[in-house]
Order: sequence, then C-alpha cells, then structure tokens
Amino acid sequence: MDKADTYSFETISYNTAETHRLEKNLYYTLFSLDKKSQEINNLFQSWFDKGETLLTIIYNSKEDKSYIFRKNPGEKLQKEITEGLTLLYIKTKSGNLEFGYE
Repeated sequence: MDKADTYSFETISYNTAETHRLEKNLYYTLFSLDKKSQEINNLFQSWFDKGETLLTIIYNSKEDKSYIFRKNPGEKLQKEITEGLTLLYIKTKSGNLEFGYE
C-alpha cells in the first residue's frame, strides 16, 4: 500500500503576535507499508524551499539505511548515508521555518 502527502506553509502566527508570511515551500512524503506487518518498506521525504530542493531522505527498510541528499544555496549536492530510519523535521523559530533531520 503506497501513500503520499503534500504540505505547504503559507503563514505562521504565535498566540497574539502578528502573522508572518512565509516564502514558497513544500513538504512531500511517499511511503509504502508491508502488507502483512504494516511496517514501513520505503519512505521518501522531501523539503523544497523557493522551488529549490533543499533536503531529500530516502529510507529503505531492507537495507535499514537512509540516503540523505542536501543542497544548500550556492553549494553542490551533498550525499550522506545513515544506518536506520532518519526523519525529516520542520520547526519554527522567530517566524521562520527551519528544517533538518535526526
């Protein structure tokens, strides 16, 4: 069973503070589950900011490895391989979106 979700953040506000408009962004995820165990077979996560791919993580359960591709503005694409499942996160700080992985 494959599932996909897409999210985009347009504005953010904190309690009674003013609303902050955010730059164009997109979070995309696609995953497949094992039919019997319902455990993750594969997981694809991507974060796009201003139309440029900034972070993509591909997890393969058979290898139990995560392949991480990161591109910072003005730099070449960086590739990293980690053992186990690595998750992409998005958080806010002072009205800005920050992203990373752990």
